Amino acid sequence: IRRQPACDYVILVLFYFINRGEALEGVNRALAMIIITCPCALGFNLPITLLIGMKKFSGQGIILKDDSVVEKMAKIQDIFLDKTGTVTSGHRELKLHWIDKQYLDELVCLESRSAHPLALVVAGQLSGSEKLLINNYKEIPGVGPQANIEGALFEIRPSDEEMYSFSMFKDDELVLNVEIEDVLDSTFKQTVSFFKNIGHKVFILSGDKKQRTLKAGSVGGVDGCFFETEPISKSEIITRRPRNLMLGDGVNDALALKNAYVGVAASGGVDLALASADVYFCRAGLVNLKKLFVGCLDIVRALKLNIGISIFYNLIFIALAMLGEIGPLAAAVLMPASSVSLLVFSILMLKKMDSHLDQMNVLS
Repeated sequence: IRRQPACDYVILVLFYFINRGEALEGVNRALAMIIITCPCALGFNLPITLLIGMKKFSGQGIILKDDSVVEKMAKIQDIFLDKTGTVTSGHRELKLHWIDKQYLDELVCLESRSAHPLALVVAGQLSGSEKLLINNYKEIPGVGPQANIEGALFEIRPSDEEMYSFSMFKDDELVLNVEIEDVLDSTFKQTVSFFKNIGHKVFILSGDKKQRTLKAGSVGGVDGCFFETEPISKSEIITRRPRNLMLGDGVNDALALKNAYVGVAASGGVDLALASADVYFCRAGLVNLKKLFVGCLDIVRALKLNIGISIFYNLIFIALAMLGEIGPLAAAVLMPASSVSLLVFSILMLKKMDSHLDQMNVLS
């Protein structure tokens, strides 16, 4: 077992005074050094600082699964944003373009069972009969739901035309094109600028059509756009970037969230996305991403100062103990006093975190 340097100094002091015939003095000084070098200040304050920071995040509607996220956020390089339900505000205009006969009940029947953000728009704005006979319902990630309804196969598929969000088919025959106009988050451009100004690259990673994705990307000023990507393709793109953050909310994002360096599930995300992510936003809005980043930096700064002060404290008081200026009793008083003082210092440092997060609420 490898001895720590502090142990070597304690043993050196002890044997030095024993050789001089002053064993009691050697024991007193060695004991004082042992008490002072007890890592209680670090072992107690660092976890408490992390817990205080995570509690402050929860008060802002940001839930961290574990404290490793705090350290990871300081190492992020690339940021990937899903488009639908993430960089959009949630307000959408729905337009139905029927080919011939209308199958409104069948459309609502399919979409009311789906967890996709666009399906939630349809189910929320339309109403239909719930008495239809439905069998063999399933949802294919990256494609859409399908089921046998009243003896016919109805399917939701991505549309082949840029202007439409998706289409509905009856027994492989096109019966409906659906146009859903997204309204971008009011803080989208501001959020992208914030991260680009501090050296990060921001990308849109979406399964949506090329035209819609590029249009959103041009408004936000992102570094690049990935469009019409399936769940596996999203995961592969994420895997190629070692230190990245992925923000998404749907089933299509779950695999990418799981493989991301930091996966963040947006408000309203499906259960699979929540289970795969490291962070969950309880409230809507891209401002939460800025809060997460700035808050984690505040926590890391407080942790580093804690460590720095602890090292300085140990160097000064160990030297005084070696010189005999501090006895075991004084060391026993200094040890808890240092822990309490560092805890108070951490609380004061994290008050800046409150002010930073509140300021972002005002700006948003």
